[in-house]
Amino acid sequence: MAGRRPEKAIFFVHQNVELSSPLLSAYFIEKLNKALDLDLHIPQMPDSNKDKGQGRLF
Repeated sequence: MAGRRPEKAIFFVHQNVELSSPLLSAYFIEKLNKALDLDLHIPQMPDSNKDKGQGRLF
């Protein structure tokens, strides 16, 4: 098992200010990608002027 990477990682960000959670998640994933040479998907915030629906998480 040495040297193997997990195929799936799930984490949750809990903040009192919910509007900041997606931004903090994106920052965390960017740092993980760089530090561990990964290519994890970074969720995008919907453009408030363009899309009034849900954002893309996966």
